[in-house]
Amino acid sequence: MLTSEEERAEAASILAEKSGGIFIYAKYAVERLRSEKGGWTLETIRDFPAGLDDFYEEQFRRICGEGGEKSTAFKFASLIVVAREPLEVDALQAMVGCERRERLQAVARLSVLFPIHDRKMKVNHKSVKDWLTNEERCDEELYIDVKECDKRIAEKCLASLREGNEVVGPYALRQGIAHMLSAGMQAEARETVMRFAWYVERAKVKEWNGVLEDLGRLRAALPEDRCVKLLESAARLSAGHVRREPLEVAGQMHARLMGYGDVLSDFLEEILAWRVPDGLKGWWRLVGQTVDPAGGACLQTLEGHSDYVRSVSFSPDGTKVASGSGDKTVKLWDVTSGECLQTLEGHSNDVNSVSFSPDGTKVASGSDDKTVKLWDVTSGECLQTLEGHSDEVNSVSFSPDGTKVASGSDDRTVKLWDVTSGECLQTLEGHSSSVWSVSFSPNGTKVASGSWDRTVKLWDVTSEECLQTLEGHSYSVKSVSFSPDGTKVASGSGDETINIWEDPRVQERRREMITMMLSLRRANRRRRDRYGDPLPSEAGRKLYYISGIARKIFEFL
Repeated sequence: MLTSEEERAEAASILAEKSGGIFIYAKYAVERLRSEKGGWTLETIRDFPAGLDDFYEEQFRRICGEGGEKSTAFKFASLIVVAREPLEVDALQAMVGCERRERLQAVARLSVLFPIHDRKMKVNHKSVKDWLTNEERCDEELYIDVKECDKRIAEKCLASLREGNEVVGPYALRQGIAHMLSAGMQAEARETVMRFAWYVERAKVKEWNGVLEDLGRLRAALPEDRCVKLLESAARLSAGHVRREPLEVAGQMHARLMGYGDVLSDFLEEILAWRVPDGLKGWWRLVGQTVDPAGGACLQTLEGHSDYVRSVSFSPDGTKVASGSGDKTVKLWDVTSGECLQTLEGHSNDVNSVSFSPDGTKVASGSDDKTVKLWDVTSGECLQTLEGHSDEVNSVSFSPDGTKVASGSDDRTVKLWDVTSGECLQTLEGHSSSVWSVSFSPNGTKVASGSWDRTVKLWDVTSEECLQTLEGHSYSVKSVSFSPDGTKVASGSGDETINIWEDPRVQERRREMITMMLSLRRANRRRRDRYGDPLPSEAGRKLYYISGIARKIFEFL
C-alpha cells in the first residue's frame, strides 16, 4: 500500500500519464486496483499497461483466462457487444448454452467492463466495443467479427421464435428481424413476419412501433415483395386500434387484408384459427370491406382526439403532423409510426387552427378562447400566450422567416405578433365580418386574409396598408393561400368556387414587357430592312440579343 503523500502523488501522476487524458482509463484503473489482493505498490502501478488498447488486451486476457475466445466470458462479451439492447443474463446463458455456474463466473469477471443492472448486461463504454470489433485486429486473438456474431444471434432468435423459447423470446421478438437482416437472412425474416403469432405476441407487450420498424426494414430489403408491402400497410392502418386495445390485432389485420387472399391465404387462415385467451371476449370479424384496405391510398389513421379535428399542418421536414381539435388540445404525431408524440394542453376552448414554424421547432395554435399559443415541439411547453383579440381566433400562420405570426379572428381583424416577445406588432382593420383565413406571402412582405364579408384582402406587412380588396365571391371566403412565387392568391369560398387572383402590378409589368418587346421587334425589323440579315455592328448584335431575351421574359410571364 502507498503510505505517504509523495507516493500517492507519484502514483496519480503515473496513472494520468498512462491514461493519455482518457477518463475511462482512470476509472478502470481504480477498479483494477481495488480488486488487487494484498494491496498495491508503486511497482504495481508502473507495470500497468499504457493506453486503452494495451489495458483492454490485458483485461480480456485476464478475464478469459486460458480458454481465450472459447471461454464462456468471451462468448458473453461477443453477444453483449453486438446485441441491440442490454441482454438479460438468463438469455445470455440460453444463447451460449452454458451451465449456471459458468454463467455466474463469467458475469463476475465481466462486471467491470460490462456492468449488470436489473439482471441485464451492457457495454460500459464505447471504447470497449471499438477495441473488440476493430477490423485492424481481425488476425489477432480476442477479436469479435460483428457479421459472424450477428448471424449467430439471428439464428438463436429465429430458433427461439419457432420453438417458443420464453427466455430468449422477448429479445428475439424485439430485435430478431434486425439481426436477421444484418446477417443477410432476408428469407428467414420474411418467414417470421408471415406468421400471425409474431404480431399477436408483439401486440400483447405493446411493441407495435417495433412491428412497424421491422416491416419497414424488411420492405427496404425486399422492395418488390408484395406480401411484405401489404403487411406493412395493414400494420400501419391498424396501429391506433392495436395500441389502444392489443387484442384487436386479429380483427384489424384481417379487415385490412381480407381482399388479398390470392397472396396471403395462409396468413388469413392463421388469423381465423386464432383464439383469444380464456376468459376474454372474442374478436369482431368483418364480412365486407368497410375499413381502409392495405395497399390503398391511406397510409395512416391517427386516432386520439375526442372531438372533431379542425386543422392539420405538416412539419417542414415532413416527419410530424400537428392537429388542432374541438377537444381543446393540439397533438403532434409521428408520420412514420402514427404515434402521438405530444398532447399540448392549455387552451380553454376549441382549437381552430395550427401552423408549424419554418424551422419546425414551434407550433402556433388559434382557439375559440380568443388566444394564440406558441408551443415548443420538443418539450411540449407553451412558450407564449398571445392575447389581444376580442373574439374567437380562426386562423394562424407563421411568416417565412419564423419571426412573426398572423392571426385572423371573429373580431374582424388580422393581427401580426412578434414570436419572441409575444408583442402585437400590428392590427389590420378593414373587413366587415369575421376573418376565417390568413396566409403570408413567400417573401413575408404581404398577408392575405379571407373573410365572411365575401372578400379577400391583401395587406402590406410593413405599412399596415390594405393594398387591394378582391371581390368576386358570392359567399364567405373560408381559405386563402399564396402561390409559391407570390404573384397569385387562391381563395376557397362557401359559394362552392375557388378563385385565382393575380397581383395587378404583375399584370402591369406584363403589359410593359409586351410593349418593350414589340418596340424591340419593330427596331429589329427596321435594322433588317436597312442592313439585311448579316449583323453589321456590335450595336446591331446587342439589339438582336435583347429582343430574344425580351421574348423569353414574355413567355415566362
